[in-house]
Amino acid sequence: MDHLLVSYLGWLVMMRWMIPVTFGGWWAMCIYLGLHFPAALLVFRMLVKHWRIPATLALPMAWVSFEWLRGHFPSGGFGWYALGHALAPWQVSHETPTIAQLASIFGEMGISFLVAMTSGFCIDGVRFFYSSRYKDTASWRSMNSRYFIVVSNTFILCWGLVFYFVYQQAIHRPSSSTWARAAVAVVQTNLPQFNKIQPTPERLQEEWTELLSMTRQAAEELKKTRRDAPVRFVDGNGGTTTTG
Repeated sequence: MDHLLVSYLGWLVMMRWMIPVTFGGWWAMCIYLGLHFPAALLVFRMLVKHWRIPATLALPMAWVSFEWLRGHFPSGGFGWYALGHALAPWQVSHETPTIAQLASIFGEMGISFLVAMTSGFCIDGVRFFYSSRYKDTASWRSMNSRYFIVVSNTFILCWGLVFYFVYQQAIHRPSSSTWARAAVAVVQTNLPQFNKIQPTPERLQEEWTELLSMTRQAAEELKKTRRDAPVRFVDGNGGTTTTG
């Protein structure tokens, strides 16, 4: 019950932006989202206690499974605030961590798995330290040592592959002059819910017009701020215009 309450309060804080939109939907959605954290802990405990799976593997298995469920069900799911998002830049001025490039191969779930695996390895380390301190039998110490060696080798192998990938990415990265000419703008309208539930041609046309206007505005801003980078704008008819 404590885990459920903590999870629920945490989601209330993270989802507070929903209050002006729907107060009832805010607390109802947080109740649903709050169920995943204690459920993941329950599965994690079962994997460790009953199946004897190291926390290094059990934690990412349990956590990422429930992240996937939350991101797909129901009705398309809710994929916000995943564990892998911790590696995303907090502010626009921050650099994206190189390790986040693993998402190009394993997706966001792969990043969440790596973060959870690191936390699980820390749990195994703490358990090994305290267990070795209070258990004095030679046979138990030998078994626990072999257990921790397997966990350590698994952890080192996974992170070794990660650093090898990062190293390969650094070798084949284009020169800085090439990166300097890349200018990207992302635009997003405030899509009303009725355009998702009951769209009409008139509403879709209105949404498209607003999106087109925002895209042209973004192209003009890029032209002003990045004079060294050409801005390519693709209109609705497939025509291409290059400015700058």
